[in-house]
Amino acid sequence: MNGPRLRADSCTAAQGLVLPCEAEKFIAGPGVYICNECVEICVNILASRPTTSFPPLDERSDDELLTDMAQIAASRDQVEEAVIDRARRLRARGVTWARIGENLGMTRQSAWERFSTDSD
Repeated sequence: MNGPRLRADSCTAAQGLVLPCEAEKFIAGPGVYICNECVEICVNILASRPTTSFPPLDERSDDELLTDMAQIAASRDQVEEAVIDRARRLRARGVTWARIGENLGMTRQSAWERFSTDSD
C-alpha cells in the first residue's frame, strides 16, 4: 500500500515493540504486514548499525499497555490460524501426524488432538 501516511494499529515487526505504526508504505502477506520504517530498523540491525531506542514498557500508560496486549493477542490468533491451516494442508497431502507433531515439538497424538477434523 502506498500513500502519504498510512495508519496501522501495529505492523508485525513492531509487535515485539508494540508500537502503532504510521508509515508511507506497508508490505503485506498472509497474516503479516510491516511498514517501511520497521523495514529500515531491521536493515540497520542486520547491518549492525545503531537503532532508535524505545521507551521501557513501564513508562507507557495503562491505556497503551491495554492496546498493546490486545494487539499481541490478535497477532497470536493469526499465527494459530496459520499453523492450523498448514497442518490441514499437510494432512491433505498425506503427511503423517507423527511428522507434523515432530516438527511442532509434540507427539503424534497431541498433533492429532489439536488439529484433526472429522475427516481425519
